[in-house]
Amino acid sequence: MSRTVAPDAIGAALRAAADGRGRRGAGGVPPVIAAVGPETFLREQVLRDVAQALLGDASSPDLLTLQGAVTSTDADQETLSRFFDETRTGSLFGGRKVVALRHADGLVTRYNKEFTNWLENPGTAAVAVILADDLPRPVATGVEKRGILVRCGGRGTRGESPARFAVRRAAARDKRLGRAETDLLLDLLGGDLAGLESAIEILALHAGEREVIARSDIEALFQGAREGSVWAFGDKLVAGDVAGALAEVQRCFGEGIPESARSRKLTRSESTIAVRLVAAFTTAVCRVLEARAQLDSGVRRGDVKLAGRVPWSAQKMAVGVAARRRPGALDALAVFAEETDRGLKYGGPAGRAAIARLVAAVGRIP
Repeated sequence: MSRTVAPDAIGAALRAAADGRGRRGAGGVPPVIAAVGPETFLREQVLRDVAQALLGDASSPDLLTLQGAVTSTDADQETLSRFFDETRTGSLFGGRKVVALRHADGLVTRYNKEFTNWLENPGTAAVAVILADDLPRPVATGVEKRGILVRCGGRGTRGESPARFAVRRAAARDKRLGRAETDLLLDLLGGDLAGLESAIEILALHAGEREVIARSDIEALFQGAREGSVWAFGDKLVAGDVAGALAEVQRCFGEGIPESARSRKLTRSESTIAVRLVAAFTTAVCRVLEARAQLDSGVRRGDVKLAGRVPWSAQKMAVGVAARRRPGALDALAVFAEETDRGLKYGGPAGRAAIARLVAAVGRIP
């Protein structure tokens, strides 16, 4: 009988086997487990669950990890031989042993016949865990026959949907995530499971003693982060971090930003986002020029005070840039800020094009 399970079922099945109910092989701990599918996070979760269930510790020295190569290399034969040898060799510490083969796609495909033959008699000295995006059909069939195939997303999957994953990971932290809140989270993050896991961990902490992760928790986390991306763009671009600024631009245009400061409603209007990004850049430039004027007048760096309620990190950045960059470069930043703002108002490049031109111009300043 073939065995294909979802990622969340593997831990319970293996813990039952590890408690002694059944012997390794038929009806007990399987000699081989394959976590297959495009969701890397789920594949790694399966490996952690296997190690925890069988070894009692996901970082046990009885967990040996080998790495497959995407393309054929001189190390292929060595990796292949070691994998087969280790799966037939008991633990040096006298207990169970887990041998993991990460990124196995290429190696298994190139040595399809060898893996198929090995699956006819994988041995019982260790439990092999194969992590791959996909496996050749004969190998996948052999895994189902001799062990367990865990579907981690992808075609024909019987694994979890992102929505079910989010609800389960919240429950693991003793929190309830409703359908509307789950839909909002997926709308904000998409189906990236690693991103969902990280967000749920933060949201659980934000919810505190409450049993439910509320919409307000999600909005507070992501609205604030998106507003922060707008200001981070200005600070990073003024500091000359073009790559960092572009990353913030992509996040703002891709995910949207609050319509206005402290607004709970998102906008994905390119013109609105462009105006807000330019405003953040202009503010950052003005802070740098204010700091430079004080430095030129003899004020020590530690004594520079900027007008208004300026975050400490932004003030530190402004003073650092003012002290580091030459006056001509600071003047050029001010010119580019003014020209971009004027262009947005009077028929110049709009939206992404305006921001791209601004970033390119600033990136050329020596």
